[in-house]
Amino acid sequence: MHLIVGPPASGKTTKLLEVAHTHLRQRKRVWWVGLPMQKAYVYRRATEQRAVLGLEVLTSQQLYYRLLAANFGLKPILTGPGRVALVGEALHSGEGPPPGPGEARLFTRAIAEAKRNGVGPEDIPQIGPETRRLREVYRRYEELKASWGRWDYDDFRSGALRLLEEGKPRIEAELVVVDGFRELGVLELRLLKALSRHVEVWVSLPESPPGLSPEVTLSAHPVCMLRFRAPNPVSEARWVLQAVKRDLAQNFSPLELAIVAPQPRIPTFLTLADEYGLPLVNQLPPPPPTPPKDGFF
Repeated sequence: MHLIVGPPASGKTTKLLEVAHTHLRQRKRVWWVGLPMQKAYVYRRATEQRAVLGLEVLTSQQLYYRLLAANFGLKPILTGPGRVALVGEALHSGEGPPPGPGEARLFTRAIAEAKRNGVGPEDIPQIGPETRRLREVYRRYEELKASWGRWDYDDFRSGALRLLEEGKPRIEAELVVVDGFRELGVLELRLLKALSRHVEVWVSLPESPPGLSPEVTLSAHPVCMLRFRAPNPVSEARWVLQAVKRDLAQNFSPLELAIVAPQPRIPTFLTLADEYGLPLVNQLPPPPPTPPKDGFF
């Protein structure tokens, strides 16, 4: 596994694109694994000079699905609400007091965190009544899930890891690139190491994980920053929009410019954008779903 280490704006993605283009020119398939919001950015960077054939941008979860699907190892998925419901059933069927409001979600998060770090029910230390209860609920949850014949999201990662470590899986790519993550968990790193025994794998991170030595270490590029202050927020917004319009007139690409502002001021920019003829797009993430007011789940 090839590891590139460097802070943001150090050129890690540019280096990985060079590696990817080398394989693409040889008519090889490349899987680029990143965050969902980076998909359009990666495709735009990869096709700046010319069209490419064989590049596919995936999320981590999609990587696990593709590995398992190619080797006929998929099972029906237990979605988020179903996972909470199954933990609630495990809480009801166990010993101890009946679950209180919100406890099913709390135990679901604890079990998911344990599974992300490769910790099973038997690995949870019994140092108090709550840890003993978590251990029992975790064990009961796994039994109920097995009786349903389903996998939760973390089981797909574990299943892909077993597939890579125990056999010779069919992999539909010759190069796997992992970019855009602040850190990788224990199981993710273990999976990528196992994957690197079958195909070429390149990973970029801000810092080297324990026990791994980087192949390439990059330093941050200098970033020019100008600071201005106006008498009021509206004047600042107008000045910024004028600057953006001037940059666009100087052949900047619209996707190369972004306005980062406090959330309460974003409606001001969106309102004034029509006046300046600027196609601003609100990139705030959608609000989380409102949890139910009643019930245990």
